[in-house]
Amino acid sequence: FRAANDKNRKGYIVYRSVNGASFAPIDTFNYTATGTLQYVDNHLDTRGKTHAYFVRSLDSCGNVAQPHDTHQVVLLDVSAQNSYNRLSWTHYRGFGSWRYTVERRSPGTSWMKLSTTVYPFFDDHAVRCDTLYEYRILTEELFTLYSSLSNTDTATAYEINKPLVPDII
Repeated sequence: FRAANDKNRKGYIVYRSVNGASFAPIDTFNYTATGTLQYVDNHLDTRGKTHAYFVRSLDSCGNVAQPHDTHQVVLLDVSAQNSYNRLSWTHYRGFGSWRYTVERRSPGTSWMKLSTTVYPFFDDHAVRCDTLYEYRILTEELFTLYSSLSNTDTATAYEINKPLVPDII
């Protein structure tokens, strides 16, 4: 997040909501630096729960600012289907104008862009049924190019159509 520029800033209060519950303060810290600051929230279940955050600054007189924009990371779920993998995810909350980039990799390869969309779902039909694929969603703000990555999830598509029996002559 971008730090407050007030001369009498003293620190920040970080609030978190889990699975859409009410926001609650999780940390207060004194820090007067300016520019872009980073807060790390460790040991989260990002596979099964959504986490949303906002930050409020406080000054040396004890005044607390209004909250800044909420930031909620995308929660991705991938399920194997007959000859394809189905991806669905929660909507991103935080940027004004954004897009989703679907990325995939298989073991030993780099992340590859599959598609860009504004919708929270994608079916990957370009898969082999014997290969494990890992997916993630990159959310990008359209004007500043700020970005946020989802959790990763894996799937191996399956084939339910049996091959034709060959004629033996």
